[in-house]
Amino acid sequence: MNDPQIRSALIADLRAADPDIAVFEEMPLCRGDGRADIAVVNGAICGYEIKGSGDSPRRLPKQVADYDLIFDYCTIVTTINHLKRVREIVPPHWGIAVASEVYTGIIIKHKRQAKRNRKRNPSAIMRLLWKREATKMLKNCGIPTPSGTLIADIWDAIIANVPPKVIANEVRLALKARGGSACPVP
Repeated sequence: MNDPQIRSALIADLRAADPDIAVFEEMPLCRGDGRADIAVVNGAICGYEIKGSGDSPRRLPKQVADYDLIFDYCTIVTTINHLKRVREIVPPHWGIAVASEVYTGIIIKHKRQAKRNRKRNPSAIMRLLWKREATKMLKNCGIPTPSGTLIADIWDAIIANVPPKVIANEVRLALKARGGSACPVP
């Protein structure tokens, strides 16, 4: 079972559970330093890392660190051949699901439900915003932003003036408004 097969089954399951979600594939994290295989946005921002049977869990520690900066909930979806190693690597707040092939297709069974991630970083979350979204956030907070302001300066102003809970909520709303699908770095 490879990533595209698992990905297709996972997205179908997620959409069946909540048709109103925005689904992003290959979402850039940390301004492109990492990527989330699947990000789902509705009431929370959830990240899903996929490890197919031919994949290696070698990069998983770095991926865990990147996901933990951003997502409210993190889950790894893997195959049985990686389950033991995955359990050794992912922290206790991560969910673990196993994809299996059956005669009707691929099923995904949750072995451990994800718990709320307490390691999120407002600065990393905020960097998911596009410039126009970040500018709008500052404007909504009553902070004027000249049109030529660099995105890095806008992010600094957000961190200095906007509470972390507001940042997280505004980013969630901005992502939801994008509607999902592709998520290029602008």
